[in-house]
Amino acid sequence: MRVAIVGAGALGSVYGSRLATYAGCDVSVVARAPCPPGTERLERVEDGEVLRWAVPARLTAAPLDADVILAFVRYEQLDSLRARVTGSAAPVVVMTPMMPQDHASLAAALPGRIVTGMPSVVSYRNEAGAIRYWLPKMATTFVDEGNAPSDGVLAELVKRLTRADIGAKLAPDVLARNVATTVSFIPLAMALDVAGSIDAVLHDGDLLSLALRAADEGRDLGKTVGKAEAWASMLLRFVGPMTLKVGVGLARSRAPEAVAYVEQHFGRKLHAQNVAMARRIVELAVQKGTSHEALATLLQRLTQK
Repeated sequence: MRVAIVGAGALGSVYGSRLATYAGCDVSVVARAPCPPGTERLERVEDGEVLRWAVPARLTAAPLDADVILAFVRYEQLDSLRARVTGSAAPVVVMTPMMPQDHASLAAALPGRIVTGMPSVVSYRNEAGAIRYWLPKMATTFVDEGNAPSDGVLAELVKRLTRADIGAKLAPDVLARNVATTVSFIPLAMALDVAGSIDAVLHDGDLLSLALRAADEGRDLGKTVGKAEAWASMLLRFVGPMTLKVGVGLARSRAPEAVAYVEQHFGRKLHAQNVAMARRIVELAVQKGTSHEALATLLQRLTQK
């Protein structure tokens, strides 16, 4: 199976390396700029497995013979996806979280080719340049079955992902599931971005209160679109100022690297993405007629950062 990975970051590298190494896939990598072949070191956190992946030369567009394309571009770069996959006719599984507006725009630009995906891998690049990642057993990579090509390429992709130890399945309504989940938890990530660290959020009572109100608004908005993943619903059902502090304390003692990942990923790295996504969420709330005062205020604080 010929798989093109668009987006040469940590997440795309985990999917690409495991598909190439364990699932017999011919993997190509598409990046914004061409780059010669190299080697990535990938370290699985749960069991210490080290994978050294000989990355092929990075291309600037998906190859014509790709069977399927997996897109891991940053949210604010979704508009650039069309130019990077236009030469191919393969289905494009977008693993970047999308709002309905984003999906509609891409589907219009690439008719019949856009497939919503929802990744389950957690990954980041550490200061030494290695990619550290988790393959949570309780999480599943979903691929929308609603517009699956008749040739079975998406079913084959799911089979290859499973062979690579990335739990995956075809499922209905993945876009709705993804939107409902994203709008539920992203306000907390936005607050972390504003404050810069988890401790700063926990010690800023006004910001924490704003984030929790925004999370409630996000949850209500999500219900108008679809059903959020169980973990997101459970998190928001029990989250509060005191429970957050207790939860962070437990996480630091049991999984300090995971806490560091959250701070790096949402607190420092994804500001442009958080701003762009927050704007889309507020826009969607206006469209759906749901309360969004706290979301709009949080967006204002993000843009003033």
